[in-house]
Amino acid sequence: MPRRSYKDMGLTRVTIDDIASKLGMSKSTVSRALRNIRGTKSGTRKRVLEMAAEMGYVLGKHGGSEESEASILTLSLGYHGASDQSYLTGISEVAIDRNVAVMSHHYRPQECKKVLYPDSQPRALRTGQLDGIILLHRWPQDVVRELKRRYPICSVIHTYPGLKIDVIGIEEREGMEELMRHLVSTGSKEIGFFGYCAEMSWSRSRHAAYVEALGLLNLPYQPEHVIPVTLAQASAEEAFTFPTEKIEALIAKGVTSWVCSSETLGYTLTRCLLEKGYKIPEQVSITGFHAQLNPPYGLPRLTTTESASEEIGRAALRRILMQVSNPKESHRTILLPCRMIVGETTKPAPLTPASESSSAAELPIDPPSASA
Repeated sequence: MPRRSYKDMGLTRVTIDDIASKLGMSKSTVSRALRNIRGTKSGTRKRVLEMAAEMGYVLGKHGGSEESEASILTLSLGYHGASDQSYLTGISEVAIDRNVAVMSHHYRPQECKKVLYPDSQPRALRTGQLDGIILLHRWPQDVVRELKRRYPICSVIHTYPGLKIDVIGIEEREGMEELMRHLVSTGSKEIGFFGYCAEMSWSRSRHAAYVEALGLLNLPYQPEHVIPVTLAQASAEEAFTFPTEKIEALIAKGVTSWVCSSETLGYTLTRCLLEKGYKIPEQVSITGFHAQLNPPYGLPRLTTTESASEEIGRAALRRILMQVSNPKESHRTILLPCRMIVGETTKPAPLTPASESSSAAELPIDPPSASA
């Protein structure tokens, strides 16, 4: 009597996850075997195809053809996704060079858990024809844990404590030190930190960099100079209204310079203080961090740090491909440099004697006055 397939027994919607579970293989291995991706062992492919046939799995129209080196999905979380473009540009550049298929999908924050439900998943995730995932923005820990169980993952900027996930981030200590040295050079003696959020990994690391920079500059760390924000405020994509009573009280005590943990928070503080009548930078200096935004209408351009977002995207795709090729390799955190951009929200640093003479040589000659 011929062996009945799973489909014959009424078990429908067989997925790659089902095949992988039955064989004790990873989903990415099964996916690569079904698509005959270069590097798949012939014995592995044979076992996978036999089990797929037994279970009634039907290959897609491209099944069995070697179309690309790998299939990678980028998952973005936010309301607008405008800040994703530079990352995606870098990812696309490497994808073309490496013959990699890249798909992108965007979820709104309140709907992010839908990524775990087949009816709401991108097709590549639902069918399992996928080799790895790149995460943009902060995702809930439980969602990342479940995705990690199925696929290699590389996260852009955000870390997930307890989960062994590759992260492509920025060298925040150097950027924070450069910002704070700039503030000190303009005469700042007390510097506050606006935007500490324990639930946001970049906020924690930038706060740690702030504390380290204070030590390097021989300035005391004073906890009351740190203004916390909620997760929703740290995740905001646009400037918002924030109560400034505590900040104003600290300004009155001499804390007239503030480093903010993000661009959005920098513009939030700038707008709130301007509305209260403070002059920026004459009375208060403000910096952002990790420039991704154009100034909101009517606000001065922040002094901030800038990182090569396209290079972050390129590094993320290269790293996820390394995981696909070498699944037993240990996870890595790769930090890329950033640089300070002096904007309109901090005072200019005083000129040194050498720079004064060079600047004077470059100054245009004043036109004669009308009375001359």
